[in-house]
Amino acid sequence: MARYNYTVSVGRFKEILANIKNFSKCMALAIRTSLFAVSVLVLLFLGITTSLACVICIPYPKSTLADDLIASHVIALAREDPNKPYSLAILETLKGTTDDFSTSLFLPSFEQRKLKQNPEDHIVLIKHQASSKWQWLSYVTPGSLEFILEVLSHERKWRGNRGKMMRFRYFLKRLNDGNRIIREEAFLEIGRAPYSWIKMAARRVPIESVRNTLANWSLIEFHSLYILMLAQSNDDKDKAYIRKSFESAARFGFIRNLSAWTTAFVETHPIESIEMIEKLYFQSRTRSRKELEEVLKAISVLTTVEHPLLAHRKAALRRDVLDAYASLLDNHPTLAGWVARDLTHWRKKALVARFIEIRRNNKMLDPASVFAVDLYLRQLSDYAKLSTSK
Repeated sequence: MARYNYTVSVGRFKEILANIKNFSKCMALAIRTSLFAVSVLVLLFLGITTSLACVICIPYPKSTLADDLIASHVIALAREDPNKPYSLAILETLKGTTDDFSTSLFLPSFEQRKLKQNPEDHIVLIKHQASSKWQWLSYVTPGSLEFILEVLSHERKWRGNRGKMMRFRYFLKRLNDGNRIIREEAFLEIGRAPYSWIKMAARRVPIESVRNTLANWSLIEFHSLYILMLAQSNDDKDKAYIRKSFESAARFGFIRNLSAWTTAFVETHPIESIEMIEKLYFQSRTRSRKELEEVLKAISVLTTVEHPLLAHRKAALRRDVLDAYASLLDNHPTLAGWVARDLTHWRKKALVARFIEIRRNNKMLDPASVFAVDLYLRQLSDYAKLSTSK
């Protein structure tokens, strides 16, 4: 598995293509034949747990190196087989036991040269089950190997709810690690944590480190997480920088990191931000669906985040967002599924007339949105005791 060293063997590439094709065929068949598939789509695309910041930092589910290490039944170190060039031979097992010390994996020439030049480097191979075939996980230097051994030593401690926080804190300390693999893993681990955890974690990351990362364009892939951390700053210059960045994104139609800048803008300008978002995005019929979805990710996260200190702010924010959502439905009715999902999560009866009108024109909505809107309307009886608006 060359995901961590950015090279892929021919056999692995064909396997990836086959998996993608098979997945696409299965999803297409399921969508055509089953309402259950539509509900799966709602969970995957509209029903993402919006209290998680992963929809901002990491917009799609992604496993980490730690996930693969913990899930593997057997883990081993390998190098080139001296008796069989471009093949791998097992030298040592790090987890589990095995009698299978030969592999059919091809060693690409680039990695072969690197191994010859660096005798302390290895290839990490894994088996998900004892009977499975060996799979390539990563090319590792001594520093990366030390990180892998640390992860394996923490495997039992990281189980359960308490273990999740311990794991989060472990990777928080490694966000600025000099080893790129470790730094990327820390970003993935922290980025998929609950947003309330990221807010708390921002206090432990030096603000200068946050600013320096955002100023370094070679690290742009990590900017979304650091934008969320910058939003926790009380410095007026940081708040002004966030506002300017959000306004620039709106002016030029930027999409990259738009959800992060929107989140930061609302955090630092709670009184005026939603009204401005409504004017710049929801009332404009020229905005692309991708732009609007990025903005909606931010609003969903902020209105569903679970944190005792944010309870009073969340209630006020939801009142402002309801007005903005009315404009969104009037100008972009095809995004009704997003709004229905949020109102279902809030257990709030609102915008009913708009939903009914939109639902009458099924051609405007994709199947997942139809399901989300219908689910919301069916559950209205459960909200009868709650206050209504519009």
